Amino acid sequence: MIEHFPHRLDFQMVEGDFKLFGGSWQLEEVPAEATQLIYTVTVLPPRTMPIALIERRLSSSMVVNLEAIRQRAVAIAS
Repeated sequence: MIEHFPHRLDFQMVEGDFKLFGGSWQLEEVPAEATQLIYTVTVLPPRTMPIALIERRLSSSMVVNLEAIRQRAVAIAS
């Protein structure tokens, strides 16, 4: 992971099952005093790994990650 405080966190797999897995979490200010969270991920699986399996896994983990971020943001703002 590489932190570009306070607006961006880049990550890249060091070792694992994929040929490539990396991305970033980025905060961007938008009108009306709000902040937008942008999540970008790039995945290059081996040929033998089904894409649907990867999509389901990423989708389910994203829900968990976003809920944890929401809870932390609410706790900090309170």
